[in-house]
Amino acid sequence: MVTVRWYNACAEYAINLSAGLAARGHRVVVAGFADSPPLVEARRRGLQVLDAYDFRPGPIHLPITIHRFGRYLRQSRFDLINVHRADDHVAAALALGGQGPPLVRTRGDVRPPRRHLLNRWLYERLTAAHVLAAEFMRPRFYAGFRIGAERVVTIRPGLDVEAFRSGPGNRWNVRDALGLPRGARIVGVIGRLAEAKGHLVALEAFSRLAGRFPDARLVIAGAPEGLTPALLWERAQHLGIERLVKLLPRQDDIRPLMSALDVGLIASVSSEAICRVALEYQALGVPVVGSDLNSIPEMVVHGKTGLIVPPGDPTAMAQAIERLFLEPQLAERLGAAGPTQVRENYDLPSMLEQTEALYRRLVRDRRLNGGPVIE
Repeated sequence: MVTVRWYNACAEYAINLSAGLAARGHRVVVAGFADSPPLVEARRRGLQVLDAYDFRPGPIHLPITIHRFGRYLRQSRFDLINVHRADDHVAAALALGGQGPPLVRTRGDVRPPRRHLLNRWLYERLTAAHVLAAEFMRPRFYAGFRIGAERVVTIRPGLDVEAFRSGPGNRWNVRDALGLPRGARIVGVIGRLAEAKGHLVALEAFSRLAGRFPDARLVIAGAPEGLTPALLWERAQHLGIERLVKLLPRQDDIRPLMSALDVGLIASVSSEAICRVALEYQALGVPVVGSDLNSIPEMVVHGKTGLIVPPGDPTAMAQAIERLFLEPQLAERLGAAGPTQVRENYDLPSMLEQTEALYRRLVRDRRLNGGPVIE
């Protein structure tokens, strides 16, 4: 279940997991909002989709929807239900009514769970296992719950490095197509145009470099979500760097653009329960400068595959970028270590195998115990 209205990292985790499990021979159904980006992507990958239940109506309609959904779950004889959002978690627990297959909650967002009595019942008694997409969540989100350690498992998102590296294209051709000088030092910020992603901080940081590196360029690519290209352009003009900044729309395939970069910048000031772009930069061998925020320092190893700086600090960010400009051997070493970091710690087959092992254990335990409540 992935009732997300946009295609974010949480949705990407769920769809990659679903497609991978289906490819390994499992029957997988992906439930969500009709015509939402996650379900569109699920259909594109040939997955079975369920969009008949909408849990957004008011309280008058919700009990009927939950009842119908519970009947569907019982009739479909699923071995396990995996939810990826808080709303899904509650809806599935109510629909199951304390019966049926194990319920798993995968956490790919930074909203901490509330610790009121009903939520404790949901988390401690009705949920068979909790999957964390990053280790930082364990002490921050689960310390206040009485849940056995074996029921809180970290399974990081996976990326197929070889497949991702197979189609970026020639970096010089990409620069030519974008009108970027071949000899320029290019810093990229790739992601939705939202305040959480720190685009304004990135512009501030780049303005501190422009005088010393007139050949440098900042490329920003993403779909508007709170911020607009016009607002970013206005800010660049205010800082006097508009001729050095290139704004691009969302890229259907971001690999060509990434391959043209010298530095991948993750300027985020909030969010980042899963930082997908960090894996993608590293898979392509692009050194990263990233905020010390949530999952980012787990994914990007400071001094090994990138440089980590305090979030919201344009001075520290500018200094880290400048260091990569002035120390090309360091930049090359950090970039070269990126693919290995992803293969060893964020490998897609490993993600699938860990999930399969968890599912099998939970299904086996449920059959042996004969009940849904984990004591």
